[in-house]
Amino acid sequence: MSLETSGIDDGDAVTVWYVVFNQPGECGTSPCGEADIFNPATNTDVLYGAGHIVGNGD
Repeated sequence: MSLETSGIDDGDAVTVWYVVFNQPGECGTSPCGEADIFNPATNTDVLYGAGHIVGNGD
């Protein structure tokens, strides 16, 4: 995974998360929204993608 960012200070921790709505037809809006994450009918998965400390030489 490769990302470009700006305005993040050295030493800050950043993370990437994926949200998958396995039953998007059950979402209250289209596209699915933040409130739908907590709707059990959407069978949502929240998955950790990556993390990094900014400015550590990478």
